[in-house]
Amino acid sequence: VLQLRARGYEHWVILSDGADNCNGMHAKWDAFEKAHGEPPLSCIYTAEPWKHEGWVQWRPHRGKVLDSMHAVYTMWASRWWACLKLLEQDTNVLSLDVDAVMLSDIYAVLRAPPVVHEDAHLTQNNDESQSLNCGFVYFNRDAARSDPALQRPALESKCGQASGAAVAA
Repeated sequence: VLQLRARGYEHWVILSDGADNCNGMHAKWDAFEKAHGEPPLSCIYTAEPWKHEGWVQWRPHRGKVLDSMHAVYTMWASRWWACLKLLEQDTNVLSLDVDAVMLSDIYAVLRAPPVVHEDAHLTQNNDESQSLNCGFVYFNRDAARSDPALQRPALESKCGQASGAAVAA
């Protein structure tokens, strides 16, 4: 939190796996806040992905012990659901693991050519697997707007009358 704030990043939120962890973070941060005058934390959690029928297999069944990855799968689902909700609001989203460190202004890179024209960025593991690592993911809703060749033509009214409402394609 301090590292993000030192770089000027204030539009962020910690996504937790539940109320207990958010409350615990707030309790520990409150003392730090009082001692050093820091602003409060932003912490949220959601149970929304659990409402989807595809998650029935991940719900605990009576007496069944879940594997150790169960909480991780739940957090990943919550993370991508929260990203989706932000993207639906036409917001660019940078999703970072809590162990990420920002050493410079990442937006200077993300908002400059050629990267600014791309819809999404994510990291790749630097091992023999070369698998994707979602510890750093940037969704750029501005990509099409940054390149005139990619912009969609304005929608025209089919009935020949001007409308006061904007329509997004």
